[in-house]
Amino acid sequence: MKSNLLSVYDVVHYLKQSIDHDTQLQSILIKGEISNFTNHRSGHWYFTLKDKRAKINCVMFSSYASRCKILLKEGMQVIVQASASIYEASGSLQIYVTKIQIDGLGDLYLRLEEIKKRMNQEGLFSIERKKPLPDYPMSIGVISAKTGAAIQDILTTIARRWPIAEVCVYPSLVQGVAASNDIVKNLKKAD
Repeated sequence: MKSNLLSVYDVVHYLKQSIDHDTQLQSILIKGEISNFTNHRSGHWYFTLKDKRAKINCVMFSSYASRCKILLKEGMQVIVQASASIYEASGSLQIYVTKIQIDGLGDLYLRLEEIKKRMNQEGLFSIERKKPLPDYPMSIGVISAKTGAAIQDILTTIARRWPIAEVCVYPSLVQGVAASNDIVKNLKKAD
């Protein structure tokens, strides 16, 4: 068994080299919807490209971003010219974007906007429905997936910024068909 023993770096580096030398992955066009767009102070653009079945992390380095004439927005449907590789520090597959062209507003974004519009018409966002937030919250409820980076970031930030608060986590589904019902159930429980 020890003859096959590899370090994490060995595996990630091998995968990176394999992908980097696959000519089919070095000049690709990908169609998807922009999500989680960040214009970093370095000038690099970070975003997720997604469709109904998958998503992938993307970066457009400042040398390419500075030449891009498009102002990227959440939900924008685009076609990117890119190459695939592994970012070794996190071991994650990443798309390195060199060009972007608009392909319309994404279906997911349009559906979200339609839902928000309907909820607004129903008065669900009205001021009267909002509960006042205390100046100094002593009890904080968090509805999130019970594992993952998001919940850890939330708990770490609360512990650092307001360690005297009591934190109650309500584990919930956050993706998929059953997520909305589970989130509503946990909102009622937290209330």
